[in-house]
Amino acid sequence: MAVAIMMLALNMSAQSLTTQSAVGQNPNTLINNHLAGDGVLLSNAKFNNSTGNIATAQIGTFSYSGTAFPYHSGLIMTTGNVSVANGPNSSGSSSSAVSPVYTDPLLQSYATETLFGCSTLEFNFVAYADTFAFNYIFGSEEYEEFVNAGYNDVFAFLLSGPDPVTSVQTTKNVAIIPHSITAQNPNGIPVTIDNVNHLINTVYYHNNNGGTAVQYDGYTTSLTAQATILACQPYTMHLSVGNSGDNQYDSGVFLEEGSFYSPTVEVDEIFKIDDQVSTEFGDTLVQNCRDVDIYFRLPRAVLQGIYHASIEFLGDADVDLDYNLSYLNGTIWSTLNQTNNEVYYHADDSVIRMHLKVNDTVDFGNAVKEVMLVVTTVYCDDYYYNGHPDAGRIDTLVYHLKCNPAIELVDTTIKYCHHGDAITVDMTSGANDLLWQWTPATDITNPNAQTSAADISSGRTYHVIAKDKYGCQADTAQVDVTIFEQPVADIRVNPENGCSPLPVIIRAIDVPDDCDIRWRVYDENAFDTTLTQSSQLYLTLADAGYYNVNLWLSTAPGCSDSLTLHNAVHVSDFPHAMLSFSPDEPNNGETVYFYNESTGSDINSYFWNFGDGGTSTTQNPEHAYHVTASDNMTVRFVVTNIDGCEDDTTFVIPVVDEFSLYVPNSFTPNEDGVNDVFQPIARDVAFYRLKIYDRYGSLFFVTEDPEDFWDGTIDGKPAPSGVYVWTIEYIRYSNPNRTLLKKGTVTLVR
Repeated sequence: MAVAIMMLALNMSAQSLTTQSAVGQNPNTLINNHLAGDGVLLSNAKFNNSTGNIATAQIGTFSYSGTAFPYHSGLIMTTGNVSVANGPNSSGSSSSAVSPVYTDPLLQSYATETLFGCSTLEFNFVAYADTFAFNYIFGSEEYEEFVNAGYNDVFAFLLSGPDPVTSVQTTKNVAIIPHSITAQNPNGIPVTIDNVNHLINTVYYHNNNGGTAVQYDGYTTSLTAQATILACQPYTMHLSVGNSGDNQYDSGVFLEEGSFYSPTVEVDEIFKIDDQVSTEFGDTLVQNCRDVDIYFRLPRAVLQGIYHASIEFLGDADVDLDYNLSYLNGTIWSTLNQTNNEVYYHADDSVIRMHLKVNDTVDFGNAVKEVMLVVTTVYCDDYYYNGHPDAGRIDTLVYHLKCNPAIELVDTTIKYCHHGDAITVDMTSGANDLLWQWTPATDITNPNAQTSAADISSGRTYHVIAKDKYGCQADTAQVDVTIFEQPVADIRVNPENGCSPLPVIIRAIDVPDDCDIRWRVYDENAFDTTLTQSSQLYLTLADAGYYNVNLWLSTAPGCSDSLTLHNAVHVSDFPHAMLSFSPDEPNNGETVYFYNESTGSDINSYFWNFGDGGTSTTQNPEHAYHVTASDNMTVRFVVTNIDGCEDDTTFVIPVVDEFSLYVPNSFTPNEDGVNDVFQPIARDVAFYRLKIYDRYGSLFFVTEDPEDFWDGTIDGKPAPSGVYVWTIEYIRYSNPNRTLLKKGTVTLVR
């Protein structure tokens, strides 16, 4: 049962969302690394009205690898510490106030009560097209008990900039319910706790009671904030979420990674085949057979002079010589090359069409040449980007060029000893990847190849036809095969590998009578021996390395066979097992990292015995010790190479148990710097949860951070003098399957 509970806990942890505070990071870097997508430029970011490095843990990043939550990564903004959002849902009122507290004056107009902790991110942006969008989820601990309570936490996404119709500077909230813009609600219905919940607009709401991914009791489905704007004009986005009426029951907004975007150029390629011949897949263009039309499509028609494309010609193929690139300029095709490499969109156009083909007369044989077109589409005038190097999009198009010359086959005579094991036909010219057909197909392994394995035991005449696979050209030839008797070289080696020094037997198989035999055994260094007339060799190989074996047989002049087995024998030196570990004196429950530092080649097997019953076969494992008291652990490490040669070593690791738990019985929160807070001291614990109750048994303080403390306030107000009950749940590293409970009281003295 204990194992099942631990596995369930590990599984829940693996499916929980985790957050990372952005304290110390620059807001501008944060949004460009985690929010910016295609087609936009984000700049001049501020968090809580400051361009400096972020000072509070109200904003950060999140990551999630499960399936219960729609996003896997992105930014998170919360009314308290971002860590409150970490799953699973284990509380109905989780909160964690941060300091200093910022109040957003723009968000205040959207709240029904005074705002407390606000998290506000503001930045400027320019979009390449006339729309933009980003994806978000709003979650809150106020779900569902405070629906329609009249004083909910509030958030808004305020877009400021020129109206796309009137060009007048306006500000509007784009965090609205989908399809809610009507004649009665021209600005749409904002997303709030009262507008999206278990009672209304339920299709956009998720009840998270008992959920594993996040802490919030409820959250919206993935929603999209979007608006129509003017392309290439500066706008301001003001994202804000705040606690309303109190600084409890935290709320937060998840912004999906890289989802802030504006539509950009889409590139389409249409490959053309002349004369309706068969299709060549991939990016290959074939002379006289296959070319390509390239379309650069904008999402909408453009204004004159704002958008253009600049082309850089790379690769080993030469424009004008090996291939031709042209574009449709109105109704006329115009040539593009190194000196004429810019194309402008005409007014009311949304596409640039280009055409690329292999030149008809070029001949570079069977080589494949590469064309690389680096096309930079500039969307907006540099005035709006201040010369920013990312003021555009770069598309790299790569094509491979093939010639398709006339096919010319040569009539051929082939002479073999004993039997023919291959057949081929010579070709003086022709394209690559031809289609072949031998007639008859008798005794040919692959009658559809220029060269094929065969088993021809008597003389025969063949005819072969070659066609290019585009159906453009073909040629035929006659191949006459003459057979002579021939020996066949075949070698057996036993063993093929082992540890030095290695005895080896090398035999020639089925050697004909009166056959000349010649052996050569050699390695990459100085070993080289030549022997004759013996069909079996007995050698002892002392030096480590790979040995090659060559056998040559001959029954008559011109009728011979030879076989070389490369790396036929591998001789290994014994490896030397060595290891290191970190830290030198690990604490109880702390992960110890083991490092293989063994020497010797071709090591492929590792075995670790950690001294506490645990083992591993990985090269650089990790292991944590759980001891009831400080102890020395003996680790044994064995390495084995591919030839079965092994070595081992042992090391002793001192494991230190430093568990302690101390709880004071009183404190005086009078701000004199002495005993101002109630803070138990817990060392070397795997889990810790402190709860404090008032005299009526009401829980008002919970923390799982051993460094956290109670400052003597309740709901931000000084608590009265008196006795308060506390409990501490904790788990020691020495027994990770058992949760311990300690209870007591503390006296607050004023």
